Amino acid sequence: MYNTLTDGELVQLLSLFKDSQNTFVQKVINSLPDIIYVMNLDTQDVIYSSRLLAFEIGYPTEEVEKMENPILDIMHPDDRERFILHLQDVKNSKPGEVVSIEFRLVTPAGKIAWFIDRNSIFTRNTDGSALTKIGITHEITRRKEQELALLKNKSIMDISELLAGTGSWEYEKSSESFTWSRGMYALFNLPVGTKIKPSIYKDYCTQADLAIASLTIAGAAAG
Repeated sequence: MYNTLTDGELVQLLSLFKDSQNTFVQKVINSLPDIIYVMNLDTQDVIYSSRLLAFEIGYPTEEVEKMENPILDIMHPDDRERFILHLQDVKNSKPGEVVSIEFRLVTPAGKIAWFIDRNSIFTRNTDGSALTKIGITHEITRRKEQELALLKNKSIMDISELLAGTGSWEYEKSSESFTWSRGMYALFNLPVGTKIKPSIYKDYCTQADLAIASLTIAGAAAG
């Protein structure tokens, strides 16, 4: 439950956080784990940033000072054009709309750091066209590495199944359907993604294997 502060209480609260170097708002921004920044959508210049991404991933001050753009200069080459197109998407977005993008930065050691940007229009010109965007940047390196590792393992499993002529599956009791690997679809010569019902085993089995198919269906249903 939220309590509303009176004007006097708000002034008192602000005074607690105010000193010669930082205002209350700046202290709040500095304490956030994410980075907040404002960028000119026409020039791609970063007008304000609570912290620089380049510093966050280990670039020394002398290198950062030589950069023309503290984001694009350290971005993975394959993501730069996509990021520029993203800026256009932000520029064309509706008031209040949030536009997201994931991108990679290259660390001084040559490693990849993943980030997600969530952006919306910050200021507009007198004619209503977007001038700047405000972005909140969050590092997702660990999550992306886990996702990529899972995809790699799945690809290895898919290739192994195809080479061995085998497949694997899971039964989802709530929908009474199977989730098949690519190897299973190849075995049944069906398009990948086809919704599979337990009865398929009876439809495709030989008369000699009918008993085994029935046990498979019963076992899945009991699952």
